[in-house]
Amino acid sequence: FEGVFTPFMVRHGAKVLVLTCIWFGVCLIYSLELKPSVEAPDLFPSWHNVAKVRRIRRDVLPQPTYPVMIQMIWGVEKDVQESAWDPKSKGTLSFDSSFDMSSPKAQQFMLDTCDL
Repeated sequence: FEGVFTPFMVRHGAKVLVLTCIWFGVCLIYSLELKPSVEAPDLFPSWHNVAKVRRIRRDVLPQPTYPVMIQMIWGVEKDVQESAWDPKSKGTLSFDSSFDMSSPKAQQFMLDTCDL
């Protein structure tokens, strides 16, 4: 290997370096033009259960629209449940009497939260 590769690189090393740089440049230019696929690729055949579920989701169920509207309630105390593992236990919510939205720190927090 040394008897063939080393003399070749000594004679043609600059040419190999230039061609390699050109090759990487062409690859970089083409890779910058790649765009992600709009739809998820079909990895399963049409008869497969996963493909059937995806078709039903796409055709029957409503598609989510963005932005999603959310409601935030401020000044509520932590939920107290008798048992977190009991599905019938709904817990109780109560308003925090010490909650004060008029402080600059609380208003800045609310503004930062809304800007997310």
